[in-house]
Amino acid sequence: MRKQNKRTPKGKHFSLSALKGHRIGLSSHPAEFTSEPWFPLIVRVVDCPAVVDAGVIYTAINTQLAGVFAPGVPLSIRLQTLRLWGPIPVTNHELILQVSDLIAVNLGTATTVGTLVEISSFADQVNRAKVGYEFPWAQQQVSLPALTLMPTIVARTRGAGTGSVLYVKLLWRPFRSDAPTFVDRPVAPTDSGVRDANRPVTHVHCPRCVVSFDDDRFEHVEA
Repeated sequence: MRKQNKRTPKGKHFSLSALKGHRIGLSSHPAEFTSEPWFPLIVRVVDCPAVVDAGVIYTAINTQLAGVFAPGVPLSIRLQTLRLWGPIPVTNHELILQVSDLIAVNLGTATTVGTLVEISSFADQVNRAKVGYEFPWAQQQVSLPALTLMPTIVARTRGAGTGSVLYVKLLWRPFRSDAPTFVDRPVAPTDSGVRDANRPVTHVHCPRCVVSFDDDRFEHVEA
């Protein structure tokens, strides 16, 4: 008699507790949470322009997420990767991507932009030219304001234009004018003056007031 295979089909593994629900353990104090999370997203820019600024990316987000937020509502964005494909193959066609130093952009003005790196690629008879870049971790922590006409330059391209495609991997959330744009500040929890070295915490308590940090947001509230 042939032995039957009683294994659960691939991709169908469930524990009994997951199916029925179950009791979970809690720490002694309420855990920190992020009240304004960053949302991951990949947006596509067709016919990539020579200058990719925050306005270009904002328009792509607004088009792709039509109806999620009202047009004209400013956003904060954090860039992670840029991937650019050139037009339909033309032999020896060069594609160049100049990536801006986002920290310098954040500290300076829209017209004073340093180049972080320049990458180039050539097309052949079969394949498009293609270039890609992943920002260093410190650059990925820079929050840039984004709006339709925001001229903050993220990158410059040459040889892109009609037929090219740019993918931008980023984090986004609604913009806060009173939020610091770069540094996250973990501090001690509300009910303890001791910092937990194993995980970030978000609040500190003093006799007169509560100073709270949530992600990269700073608030001062009188007790």
